Amino acid sequence: MDIMQAVKKIREGQAEVCRRKAWSVGVWAWPDNYSTTGWFCINGLQIREVDISTADIVGHDWIVT
Repeated sequence: MDIMQAVKKIREGQAEVCRRKAWSVGVWAWPDNYSTTGWFCINGLQIREVDISTADIVGHDWIVT
């Protein structure tokens, strides 16, 4: 799915976090206030702010959980 579908699922409570299939298995992200650029990311036990790149925004390999 694309990034907007992933954000919509999070907004509607159908998902909590998402990631690109191309990312490492343990890396998950979620939008800060449903933004398409300002996100939080968890990698292992570390939570940090992360900016979603243009390549991520146009990618169609997003998965949600």
